[in-house]
Amino acid sequence: MRRSLLGLLALGLVVGGGWWWSQRPGPDLVLLREDPLAGWVPDGARVERSRESDSGTTLGMPHYARITRIFSLGDQDPDTVLDEARVVARDAGWTIDARRDDALNATRHEPDWRLELTVVSTTVEGVPGDLFVYLTAYPA
Repeated sequence: MRRSLLGLLALGLVVGGGWWWSQRPGPDLVLLREDPLAGWVPDGARVERSRESDSGTTLGMPHYARITRIFSLGDQDPDTVLDEARVVARDAGWTIDARRDDALNATRHEPDWRLELTVVSTTVEGVPGDLFVYLTAYPA
């Protein structure tokens, strides 16, 4: 009886310790959190939603660390907000990959990671909508 209780206690410590360890963010999510664009809020905008997900696998398929932020621009001009995002990205060491009127795509390379940034503004029937910011870390 005593052995089985000790065995159950040991199993509980192993499982509980593994759960606790798995709750710590990975180095890729920590790297994304440290990026200035992870905390950037455009002038006059309101954060509608912010979400983080760590890297891992689901049914054997990899998913990568990501930070997603959605802003309501109110009466802010989307072009001005995207220009502001470009300046913040360049100052943070991002390389601007593509320029479109409604989006910004950029990359940044770290020793173990390739980071991607996408900033997209939406317009519905000529009315400014939301701004989406996606930061993703991929293994190098």
